[in-house]
Amino acid sequence: MRVIYPPEARGVAHARHLGIEGAAAEWVAFLEDDDLWAPDKLERELATAGKTGASWMYTSALAVDDWMRPLELFRAPPSQRLLAALFEFQRIPAGCSSVMARTDLMRSVGGFDESLHQLADWDLWIRLAEAAPGAP
Repeated sequence: MRVIYPPEARGVAHARHLGIEGAAAEWVAFLEDDDLWAPDKLERELATAGKTGASWMYTSALAVDDWMRPLELFRAPPSQRLLAALFEFQRIPAGCSSVMARTDLMRSVGGFDESLHQLADWDLWIRLAEAAPGAP
């Protein structure tokens, strides 16, 4: 894990893009400051990638209250129709905290579009789904 501090504030897409550019590992994942990961999230995603050959992963999300009690489960959509489903609305729950992708894939599709002040994650999920198979 590595923390990168941008020299100037240019938005969240820019900050995430710096993370992709600076990544030295085979996979890249983002944990947003208001989210939590399950302790075995990355391990399970890597195992799924090994089984399925997927180049990027996305997860379900569980909303919890201040005492960590479950409130609502947001299920990850199936991979079979993901691309078509993403053109309907943003179907990947929890945004960036739910996605892990091969670093080379993230770079090849251009990462986050810094010209988008909103929805840069949704735009990237569409480009990832067009470029390579994903798996929940």
